[in-house]
Amino acid sequence: MHKYPSGGVSLVKLLFARYRPAMRTVIDTNALQDDKLARYLARDHQNIAVIPDAVMMETFKKNALRSAEMATATLRRYSRQTIILKRPDKILRVNLRTSGLGRRMIDVKQTTAFQSFSKFLTNAKLDGIERKYLKNSQKEAETNMEFLLENAKQFPHIFNMLTKLFTRDELVELRDCSPRSISTQSKLMDLMFNQTRVTYQNGGVEERYWPKTFTEATNTFAFRYSLCVTLLFSHWVSEGKQMAKKPEKIVNDIVDVNIAAMATFFDGVLSNDARVLNLQSEARYVLSQIGAYLTR
Repeated sequence: MHKYPSGGVSLVKLLFARYRPAMRTVIDTNALQDDKLARYLARDHQNIAVIPDAVMMETFKKNALRSAEMATATLRRYSRQTIILKRPDKILRVNLRTSGLGRRMIDVKQTTAFQSFSKFLTNAKLDGIERKYLKNSQKEAETNMEFLLENAKQFPHIFNMLTKLFTRDELVELRDCSPRSISTQSKLMDLMFNQTRVTYQNGGVEERYWPKTFTEATNTFAFRYSLCVTLLFSHWVSEGKQMAKKPEKIVNDIVDVNIAAMATFFDGVLSNDARVLNLQSEARYVLSQIGAYLTR
């Protein structure tokens, strides 16, 4: 967030090595200013708020200084119980061993910098490097959101194509949320792994970081993001309105998928969005059934 003080590694060790946190919960944007977050952090000093890059991006995308002040007010009161995650492109390059997987997803510098974020925001009200940083962060967030918006315009077409992969009976299973046949389950699983492969290819991730086994694949962010996208596809078929959504609404769904996927690496999610809660819960169930790593 700004010029980073030293000591970041020791902070991460404090959060993950000296004790096992009571809970490590991913915080959705809509929960940042909710009383539930303050109660969660106050209840146990070992409870940790996990902040994904997507949440930080939403915080900075408009009127960055005021938004950041309001959105992080609670987190700044509990700054030593707050960790910031790496960007997804960096998380795609982490070691896939389950031991220490959550720790390797942390952005150490950002997490350390957050300890003095209140001072940073005060300085950002003056004409200096802090204000310049915020302006650059807002510009970057706006660019990222524009990129998501352009991608969102393709989702109706993509989802329409996906429906053609399923027979009429299989689509009825998805619409009615009835028990899935073997053929339906197989096609959904194929979608997950195909999208995982596309994520690595389109993301320019070097092959040495690609998963080599089924178990490794299920522990990647790419697979869990693809899983949540597949679940979102099932939701849209069930709701019968996948072609009716505006791009702005689809962007919200894309962010929801990101948050839900990140939450599967930790102990859940704090959100006021039913979509995020359902995606995260369903994803954890699927992961538990295929033997993937889960913290709880």
